[in-house]
Amino acid sequence: MNRDRVAASVLESIRKETSFTGDISENDNADSIDGWDSIAHIRIMYRIDFSLNVEIDLLETYSCETIGDLIDLIQTKGGE
Repeated sequence: MNRDRVAASVLESIRKETSFTGDISENDNADSIDGWDSIAHIRIMYRIDFSLNVEIDLLETYSCETIGDLIDLIQTKGGE
């Protein structure tokens, strides 16, 4: 799966589910994004799941320390 497409989907999902308007980098994490709480996390993963047609194990996502780690994880799932 194309990394740029995954990154775009992840960033769009974060913005829509948290209403965060600041800059987001792959080095950021949930703690650095206002509004990214446990409920937002589930909604972000669902939105990514749907937009990329992938099945993401929510428990796996908790091991991701950064948004870049999350993008790498999702990229291994195939989809699109």
